[in-house]
Amino acid sequence: MRVPQKPKASKQDPQESSTPPVTTATPATETIPPGKAQPAKKSFQQRRRVGGKGQEQLEVKQCPTGRITPEEFEQIYSRFFPDSDAKTYARHVFRSFDTNDDGTLDFKEYIIALHMTSTGKTTRKLEWAFSLFDVDKNGYINKTEVTEICQAIFKLIPKEEQSKLPEDENTPEKRANKLWAYFEKKDNGRLAEGEFIKGVTENENAMRLIHYEPIAE
Repeated sequence: MRVPQKPKASKQDPQESSTPPVTTATPATETIPPGKAQPAKKSFQQRRRVGGKGQEQLEVKQCPTGRITPEEFEQIYSRFFPDSDAKTYARHVFRSFDTNDDGTLDFKEYIIALHMTSTGKTTRKLEWAFSLFDVDKNGYINKTEVTEICQAIFKLIPKEEQSKLPEDENTPEKRANKLWAYFEKKDNGRLAEGEFIKGVTENENAMRLIHYEPIAE
């Protein structure tokens, strides 16, 4: 009689289980010998982190193939903004998550990005925010791109909340102008990632303007 062999450990395919392959990875501390250069800092697109469990378990049931299309992602995202038009913003978020530009998100890619943007450190979140505003993925942000994202953000804001916004940010264009002013750049200037992160962390209003924050009752 043939004795079954013990299966080798392997990474679980999200298509084969309702629970995604999520673990908490803690990178080992590497001692850098004297004289050896520090490793180059990775961009958001290059970074890979795996994070905790949560709402992602629901998402895997909706995408049993293990790959998420832009349309499926829009449906997922729209659940969080039932009273708004989330499609435009969702397309930009999808583009920022689709780091290999293949037009789909594999489930691991999605969970990593979800973890980083929801529970990661502020710097990590701002690195993702930079990738969101960097529409053409050329490594810089210009005012046109800021305006485009502000237009998408504005669509997330319910009509009744739009009427309560301050006078200097109650349209997408005003919001973009106000945000851009914090970076002290000319209208035809551009921002590198470090400049973006520095400008946002040094200004509470800039931090607020780069995303939709519901007005407190």
